Amino acid sequence: MPTETFSYTGSEQTWTVPDGIQTVEIECYGGSSGTYDVDQPQGGDGGYVRGELSVSPGETLYIYVGEMGGSGDNSGGWPNGGSGAYAEYENDPDTFGTNYGAGGSSDVRQGGSTTDDIAIIAGGGGVDGLVRSEGVEEESDGTGGGGQAPDAQDVDFTAGGDGGAASGFQGGDADVYEGTDVFAISGAGGGGLNAGTAGEADGNEAAGGAGGDGGVPGGTQLEATVGGASTGDGEVVISYTEPAEPPNNVDATYVADDQVDLSFDEDTSGGPVDHFDVEIMRDGASWEDPAGGPSDPTSDGTYSYGPASDTTYGRQVGIDSSFKFRVRAVNDAGSTTWVQSDTVHTTPVPPHNPSVSRPDATTAAINWTTTSDTVTEVNGQYRKDSGSGYGSWNALGGNPKDSGETIGLDSDARYQFRVRSEGPDGKTSAWVYADYGNDGNVFFSDDFESGDTSAWDAVNNDNGSAQVQGGSHSDTGISGPDEGSYYWAGTGEDDTEGTWLQKDLGDLSGESDVFVKCAFAVGSLDNATENFGISWYDGSAWQDDIARIYWEHNEQGWFEVSARVPDSYLSTDNRIRVGTTTDDGMFSGDFFAVDRVVVSDILHEYTTPAAPTDWSLDTSVEDEITATWTNNAAFADYQDMRIGLAENGTSYEAALGPTATSYTFSGLSDGQDYIAGNETYVVQYRNGSQSTSWFADEVTATAVTLLPAPTDLAASNVTADSVDLSWTANHDYGDTLVQYRPTDVGSWTTFATVSRTTETETITGLRNGEEYDARVVANTEHTQTEDS
Repeated sequence: MPTETFSYTGSEQTWTVPDGIQTVEIECYGGSSGTYDVDQPQGGDGGYVRGELSVSPGETLYIYVGEMGGSGDNSGGWPNGGSGAYAEYENDPDTFGTNYGAGGSSDVRQGGSTTDDIAIIAGGGGVDGLVRSEGVEEESDGTGGGGQAPDAQDVDFTAGGDGGAASGFQGGDADVYEGTDVFAISGAGGGGLNAGTAGEADGNEAAGGAGGDGGVPGGTQLEATVGGASTGDGEVVISYTEPAEPPNNVDATYVADDQVDLSFDEDTSGGPVDHFDVEIMRDGASWEDPAGGPSDPTSDGTYSYGPASDTTYGRQVGIDSSFKFRVRAVNDAGSTTWVQSDTVHTTPVPPHNPSVSRPDATTAAINWTTTSDTVTEVNGQYRKDSGSGYGSWNALGGNPKDSGETIGLDSDARYQFRVRSEGPDGKTSAWVYADYGNDGNVFFSDDFESGDTSAWDAVNNDNGSAQVQGGSHSDTGISGPDEGSYYWAGTGEDDTEGTWLQKDLGDLSGESDVFVKCAFAVGSLDNATENFGISWYDGSAWQDDIARIYWEHNEQGWFEVSARVPDSYLSTDNRIRVGTTTDDGMFSGDFFAVDRVVVSDILHEYTTPAAPTDWSLDTSVEDEITATWTNNAAFADYQDMRIGLAENGTSYEAALGPTATSYTFSGLSDGQDYIAGNETYVVQYRNGSQSTSWFADEVTATAVTLLPAPTDLAASNVTADSVDLSWTANHDYGDTLVQYRPTDVGSWTTFATVSRTTETETITGLRNGEEYDARVVANTEHTQTEDS
């Protein structure tokens, strides 16, 4: 520690505060009283005061070092000691004596050089009294320099008597009594903040002088000694601590989501370091004292910071955040400037509650809510099944941060989608699957909107505090449910069997790609051994690796969990638990909350199925059309069979299963022109309800149904120019043409068009003796029968 020592010079001295110094420590030693012999002091020693002053670099301090009182000339010590005196017997002028000067005070002045500017002062020593009678010299003690009292003005060092009075800063001069055979000289008073009073002399005694008062009116007193501290001239010693240099190589390093390491080196080129101040900033908020690690380490090195239970969120390390540290060195000279680390990031939380919507059959829109504080983009992936199983995951490619993404889809396929958050430094969250709800694949769901836990098969509320509730939950840092009006809040604190909800799911042995989807919130986990999450019963034991949430999520708010259950865990007796439990050494922890729990297959998003080919219509059977085709759809739920009059288009007739390859339309009219078609479609379900259906382009063909010819045609009553015809009509649509011609000559002549229900007609106007052919023909606007 550098020091500056100032000795008595008899004049004002100055000292300029060096750069970087804000605090100095000053020791003041007052001058002692004069003596008969410097080695045999008489009277009081100078006082001692040690104090601390706040200063500014470049400031001038004014220094006055007190002188020892005179030993030969009776003078008071500079600058303010009381003077001694000379005396003799009245009847013997040759017999005389002298008493000596009191010590001067030593002080340092700040802001000016007047006595009003005194910041620290040690008083001078008072002088012994002297009595000489009949050749015998006697003494009475003076007092030493004064120390600091709570209020310097109240300090009273007048024990030596009431001789020459002190005047403020100036010590009192000695008092003299001269008698016939006796004389007395009192002691002079020492200089000081409140100077010492001289003693009183009379024929019997000479009181010693009081020492001067001392103190630290401009700073903080650290120590004071009233007397016995200083002999001879006074002294002023100024010491100070050189300012430390700011630390070097301040660096923050990500270790895990519950640990960030801070390292820094001391710069030894400056003054000594008492300790270092460390502060943390989370997510660009305010600087805080870190709660998960030391805030004032005493040496440089590497320190770890992590979560801290029941601590303000901004003071602790955790998941999904950015962190900066700053460090400064501290010593008696003050604090250095802060030195900041680079920003480090922990892993972002996943996108929240992703879902899929379908603008049309060949487009999918994947949407989500971004809740992460560190996400830079959201990675989306899809995988496609064209009928032979799902392939590998492929990037969607857009990577927007705050909004959804749209992708075009191939026909006759099904897709699955997943998303994750990506933050700085390439850190990524877990994948979460987008949506759920194909028909028959939701094995369990509960959003607690019933206001109770009736959807669950077992509830273990070990300490009685778990409940379905709405509103905020201070321990987990949530303001209300993730969605809807209710959620389940629990605690594992002080429990022995855990706090959990259980659902018996039954036989899932034939399933695959089963996942658990929900929203969690966690608070007050005290250490890394406490955790909370989802456990799965695989038919023989509880498995705890589905989703386990640790203390780095402390007060993170609602975050998304979408965990796939290994296919090896699927059995004929599956169960799920959500919460904390000590059963089988699994979860233990404090406060948590859960909302919208779903156990489901991963959602399949279907596209327009492929249309059938080889569409063929058979009209060989009366009143029917039989359609046959080849199925091409990889995925279909139904085939709609449609038929109608050719001029009107098709209408729904029947729904067939996805594997049918033929269908007979019956009850049709004879000889009618029909259009028959097939629409293959899939039903897209989502969240337990039908969303829409995707239809393949309708495959159609037209055909005229079989028109049966009349039968049993007979001729009777032949005359010279007429004949009666009769027949049996077999068609149910159209009319009947009655025709004739000379046998095997020319074309047919239609004699009459009669109703299809008429079965007799007489042809007239024939030539006599001519041979004729006659026929009746079933006729529609689309066809007619052959000769009959």
